[in-house]
Amino acid sequence: MPKSTFVSYVDAIDNYEDEEHEASSRRESARNLSITGPNLLEAEEVCFTARNVTRFDSLQEQTQGIIGSLYITTLRISFIPLLPSEDSAQNRSGVKFLDGPCEITIGCIRAIDTDYKDKKLGANRGMRIICKDFRCELFTFDLIKKEEELEVINAIKLMMSPKEITSRFAFKYLEEPASNRLNHDIPLFDKLVDWEQEIAFLTGVDRSTGVRVTHANESLSLCDSLPMLFAVPANILDNILNSVSQKSTQYRVLTWCYSHRNNSMLVRTPHFMDDASSSPTENEVISKLHSSGPVEIIDLSSVLPSTKDVKIAYDTLLNICLPTSYKEFSSTDKDWYSNLEGTKWMYHVVDCLSLAEELARKLDDSQRCLLIKENECRDFCCVISSLVHILARGRYRTIKGFLSLLQREWVVMGHKFQDRLGFTNEPAAEQSPIFLLFLDCVQQLLFRFPTEFEYTEAFLRSLWRLSTMGIFEEFLFNSVKEKIRALDERGKESRRKEPARLRSAWSLHDIFTVDAVNFFNNPLYRQEMHPKDVSTNGTNGSFEQEELLVSNSSVSTSRFWSECYLGYCSPVQISSESDVFLGTSDLVKKVRRLQGALKRRVSQAEVVL
Repeated sequence: MPKSTFVSYVDAIDNYEDEEHEASSRRESARNLSITGPNLLEAEEVCFTARNVTRFDSLQEQTQGIIGSLYITTLRISFIPLLPSEDSAQNRSGVKFLDGPCEITIGCIRAIDTDYKDKKLGANRGMRIICKDFRCELFTFDLIKKEEELEVINAIKLMMSPKEITSRFAFKYLEEPASNRLNHDIPLFDKLVDWEQEIAFLTGVDRSTGVRVTHANESLSLCDSLPMLFAVPANILDNILNSVSQKSTQYRVLTWCYSHRNNSMLVRTPHFMDDASSSPTENEVISKLHSSGPVEIIDLSSVLPSTKDVKIAYDTLLNICLPTSYKEFSSTDKDWYSNLEGTKWMYHVVDCLSLAEELARKLDDSQRCLLIKENECRDFCCVISSLVHILARGRYRTIKGFLSLLQREWVVMGHKFQDRLGFTNEPAAEQSPIFLLFLDCVQQLLFRFPTEFEYTEAFLRSLWRLSTMGIFEEFLFNSVKEKIRALDERGKESRRKEPARLRSAWSLHDIFTVDAVNFFNNPLYRQEMHPKDVSTNGTNGSFEQEELLVSNSSVSTSRFWSECYLGYCSPVQISSESDVFLGTSDLVKKVRRLQGALKRRVSQAEVVL
């Protein structure tokens, strides 16, 4: 029988028509943007518009820029090209409300260089915007009047560092009272049940937990930077907390972080005012904790960098990742690794990981109580405690578990996001990207254990970007009390009858496009190898079988997070990165489907036999 030579082109035609339709839609969107300007959110207002501004990519060898309009709104800086193109309508950020070709939220701006000049580009008057998420945008004003240029720069500077956090756009972009319910299922740890379920998961209900939830701060009178409810070792009574509060930095008290299956415990504690070789306050606390096993104190200030060290490393890292020109990029290429080493950023990452790994091994080895001590226990205590959770329990390697961990160990326990991310005009000395350092540590673990995490580095990158926007409640404040006070003030100003709620960063599906969310799920994650997400059922077999992630961190084995730090550096971008990821994801799904089909066939055969 002759071999058939018929070839069907129907699918190819359908695919071509679909691609043409998408391209046509993008062109139409680009035309609409060029006519109407950016798609504004509710309550977002345009403060100033400058026509005939030129946007350049200083790292490209060509000297021709793109002319367009620059819009300064209460939320963002948006550049819309004068001549629309298919490319200018693509949403590269993955954030639904940032759908233009060049969108920068005001909160994300790190610094502005207003004296930028470049002879090669023919630019005598320009502005270079450096962003916290390692973006750099270059605009020149040679085609507009000097007065317009000054108005653009002044409008941006005015909104960059407001005196009060309530002046930010986040307080206009509120959830309406009618929809005042959570759009996510992450516990807020503002209710007793949230803490009880977390304790039950980590300790098991059939064990002597050694942990209790205290109401000592219910009126926020004990410490205004701690939440109303928090957990402490069971034998630390409220009278001891009151005594400790009076002798500690900013009235902070010791709080429970983590319990291991062998009843080991991790506790964070502040420095005490009577700190010496033998502190009476500290000795009193230690004597109460001895029932949990030997007590060991780790002073983080003596083994980890300071917040100032992290800020210096971050600023230096920004400089080497954001060269001002292609010539500078090329000339420093041969010294890249020595320049990177000079930032000390990777050393800080390794220091945090090494300590967390050491503490996780100690907790796993035998029953003991580890006290991690820091001045206010609001920076590196958050980092180390969270890393111990991730190393020890698979739950925190899932998306839901990770966000829950951030809410408990960072948000409600008072990490100073407002100061550390520079959302007001507080002194720059307070700024330090501790949260980014932590995300880099997690990224290192993800790279070493690619099948153990449900989330991807794209998910971690997106969290860093959300934290810098200055829109979402989790990253806007230094404490729960500051949030309550700010919302009260805003409610009085707006005369709302019902309290409104700020937008939440945990509502991922409301913030990101479907395509972006797809990148958050790791196709290599072996879900069947991990216990179910138990929060109230206590212990089971999987609880006992869960193993510690064993790793020995060093600079030589660490990975530079290029997707985050060089993601906007055009000469080193890999245009097909998304295709590789999606290809891998599809391949893994096909393999798993085949494995499932094979198991069913085997089961059916066994039944027949």
